Amino acid sequence: MDCVTAKEYLSAYCDGELSTELASQVRDHIAGCRDCCDELASFKKLSALFDDSTVPSPPGGLWANIEKTMA
Repeated sequence: MDCVTAKEYLSAYCDGELSTELASQVRDHIAGCRDCCDELASFKKLSALFDDSTVPSPPGGLWANIEKTMA
């Protein structure tokens, strides 16, 4: 696998969304490629930031206001 192909799959690899065979190919490439390894580390950091973030609850009556605007 080359870097162009590996980089297409890094996000899915990070999220565990690849087939066993494809994940193995990406893992083998990452083991020997510092650039792709660094990019995977960036995906992992971004994922950790999202895991640590909170999503605020929408304000009460939001959908009612949206429906009024659409009418």
